[in-house]
Amino acid sequence: MREHLNFYIQANNPRVLKEHNIEDKNISDAMETIFPLYTESAVMNWNHICIPLSYKYDISYMMDDTLNLLEDLIQVKEGKRTICWLPDTFRSDWNVVWGSGRLEIISH
Repeated sequence: MREHLNFYIQANNPRVLKEHNIEDKNISDAMETIFPLYTESAVMNWNHICIPLSYKYDISYMMDDTLNLLEDLIQVKEGKRTICWLPDTFRSDWNVVWGSGRLEIISH
């Protein structure tokens, strides 16, 4: 039997710039525009290891993959997906498998 891991994301309270860029084409671009480089980070806690994630770069780069995964989890009863996370601070590949009320993430 596999050990269950502790996983959560602490969002914190980052500063937000009142910026608008008409060239932003998606939520990832908009996040990079509105969050300053130096503000609080979100914190991903994976099996009691804390990983700070920048809103401006890390989370904005991860947003499209995250939204696609959530859409699949909601709309598709069972499936699998591989995500290659791009941020330098959280460079990993996830093999995600779901179905029958279970979600399994195997990270490399």
